[in-house]
Amino acid sequence: MVLWTIDPAERDARLANQALGDRRMMDDQHAWVLVEVACASAPDHLIAVRRAYRSLFGCSLEEDVAACPALQDPLRKLLVSLVRSYRCETERVDEDVARMEAAQLAEAIRKRRQPHGDEVARIVSTRSKHQLRATFQLYKQEHGTDVDEDITKHSSSQFAKILRSAVWCLTSPEKHFAEDLERMRTHLPGRSSQGPRSA
Repeated sequence: MVLWTIDPAERDARLANQALGDRRMMDDQHAWVLVEVACASAPDHLIAVRRAYRSLFGCSLEEDVAACPALQDPLRKLLVSLVRSYRCETERVDEDVARMEAAQLAEAIRKRRQPHGDEVARIVSTRSKHQLRATFQLYKQEHGTDVDEDITKHSSSQFAKILRSAVWCLTSPEKHFAEDLERMRTHLPGRSSQGPRSA
């Protein structure tokens, strides 16, 4: 409750710092918090979070993500890219770019089964949310399944799970938070869970 009484950017900066420094967190929990901070809000909010983080902790959020011992490459690289990105908020969409990048995603995820490829990280961490929605829509038109379904189908790695959450937070955050609430529910006394709790 105390966290919800402070400035939203400061709150998220503190949550990110706690996630990076708390060794008691479960394996994926550090990453889930960072994905939510980086992807679920407007681009200007992430800028404000980074500013608040530097003011509160004397270093950049990107530096602490890169140095976090709980994170390993390629997940570390993806998260650094996500927290340092600035997405344009324009609603303008380039259909040719969307078509090309949908094909690049399919090549990496469906054919090579390597969702951790550099092209995937570049697309997810730099494109505007409107551009990503267009890319993912073309992906589904071309291949008959949503990109997040193919990420899960073709890879069971920790990276794939976090990438799917990033995709959801960027384009359909309600999916991510619904799953997050389910994870929290299954952590109640008397229940077990396969997933972590997010902050």
